[in-house]
Amino acid sequence: MKKPFPILFFGSIFSVERIFSIRYKAHWAQLVLIFVFIQSLLLIPLSFGLLQSKDLAVDILPLEFVATESIANEIKQLPILKGRLNTEQTSLLKEETTFFVGTNLSVEQPKDKMGMNFEQEFVELVIEGTQKFQKIRLFYTPSFVERVRDGSIYEALQAEIYQQNKASIFFAQVVNIGSILFSMNAMLIIGVSLLFYLTKKTSAIQTFKASVTLALALMSGGVFLATGMGFLTTNIFILFGIQSLWLVGMTILLFVKTRFRQVTVFS
Repeated sequence: MKKPFPILFFGSIFSVERIFSIRYKAHWAQLVLIFVFIQSLLLIPLSFGLLQSKDLAVDILPLEFVATESIANEIKQLPILKGRLNTEQTSLLKEETTFFVGTNLSVEQPKDKMGMNFEQEFVELVIEGTQKFQKIRLFYTPSFVERVRDGSIYEALQAEIYQQNKASIFFAQVVNIGSILFSMNAMLIIGVSLLFYLTKKTSAIQTFKASVTLALALMSGGVFLATGMGFLTTNIFILFGIQSLWLVGMTILLFVKTRFRQVTVFS
């Protein structure tokens, strides 16, 4: 009975003779799905590692947000109770060339400056982005009030940005890692496939699709190994190195056993 392609493909990835025998058995759509699948597989341990990591928080605030002791004391004394700033007074606590701190400055907020504006229900952080100023709102949660009053203002804001935006930060980290892995592995697969295709005059590899099938199958075993290692380390360059070394080793073994010519495989 003819095996479904996924079973045929993944059942062959640890035997170079079987890998060589299935080089013409895949369609482009199947190859794309397999590539997406093995990339997604590797993201599982990486995502788990990020959730467990204490270093997931990223440094968003520039050092200008490090308040002087006098300004820090004023911020700590702001009447924040039950999730609200209990004052409607508009006050500019600090203004420098590039930075300001104040309360209820929605109308009178300085332009083109980074700063902190304490409103009734949230503090608005104005941060200079690559092209324009960006605003981050932090609500007056119990943890926010406790951190601001008991520790450094800068560290408190960093911690609260992470705490109140943990899901989006985690998602952004996963997307960034996935994009890097996708790009590196795509270039690796294309590069190896081109090398296979260049042998078509003297080998049994006659189409670029067959070359891609070979490259994917040869690398897949390394992806499973890297996935297992991913529960021990989240360093994507180590994991990429494991995949690459596996691919190189399997490619050499394929050449030694087949010389890139037709082989007969017995089930």
